[in-house]
Amino acid sequence: TPPLFLGLFLVLLGVGLSSFVRRSPYFLIASVDAVSPYPAFQFQGMTFAQSLLGENLFQANLPELQERLLKKHPELASARITRIFPNRLRLEMVPRLPVVQVESGGYFLVDAEGVVLPFQSTLTQRKLPTLVGVGERLERLKVGYRPNSRGLAEGLAFVAFLEKVPGSRRHVETIQVGDYKNLA
Repeated sequence: TPPLFLGLFLVLLGVGLSSFVRRSPYFLIASVDAVSPYPAFQFQGMTFAQSLLGENLFQANLPELQERLLKKHPELASARITRIFPNRLRLEMVPRLPVVQVESGGYFLVDAEGVVLPFQSTLTQRKLPTLVGVGERLERLKVGYRPNSRGLAEGLAFVAFLEKVPGSRRHVETIQVGDYKNLA
């Protein structure tokens, strides 16, 4: 019964290969490369990347790792993790970009979706307009928080409109959103 022996041989080969892949030091993650389309972006989460060192490349649950990365680093708009054989991971990250500063008991950088960002940002060389009169005191905001503020939403909508009008944004330094029916 040669087909039986061939089948048994293939099963044993598969089990042996699987065991080798899971136990071989050749497939342990030795490095994690963090890249972004923005050269000025400096990823502050290398402790996350370091925690992956020594894990088996094949046993790393990439969707779960991506979810953990985005949860731990809300300043990222997206992240993708890929395997690079035999022993590396690649983190491709797109950071959230600030579009305004909000003055409310301090200054906060905010992206186009209204997400609060870390204030130290080297990603933008242009001067950002400042939203004044948001109404709520936002001094205790955490990075990644999205305040539910009508003034902030109106100010962001106005900034999005300015982006569509060539050259108009560079002339706007402050946007007064105290009266959402009458932006100044």
